[in-house]
Amino acid sequence: MDDSKKSHPALGTGAKWASVTKSFSDGPWFRAVVHLTLKLFSFKTVGMYERRAQPRKRVFKAGTIEFDGVGVDCTVRNISATGAALEVVSPLTIPHEITLNIRTGEVRQHCYIVWRKEKRIGVAFG
Repeated sequence: MDDSKKSHPALGTGAKWASVTKSFSDGPWFRAVVHLTLKLFSFKTVGMYERRAQPRKRVFKAGTIEFDGVGVDCTVRNISATGAALEVVSPLTIPHEITLNIRTGEVRQHCYIVWRKEKRIGVAFG
């Protein structure tokens, strides 16, 4: 619609409306607000909020979950300083408190399971 045809109850029609909309969108504060809004609401995955304390690095490492003298094979899919995501055959038999042994780095880490999915578990180091 042409700016001269637009109307606003408080401003009327024509040039007044065009000058208000132009000054509104050309101001430096407007660009700053748009930039901050886009920054705040742009996520890597739509609808997901990143709750991790540290960003995780994608990896593909062989590991073993150890508990009660038993070892269960796993694949470390991502890892950070505070936790990891592990791929397993079934997370149902794995207890809440475990030891993660990553074979390639000779790393042993005490962990607590914080979430479980069909074939994955999330652990927090501690």
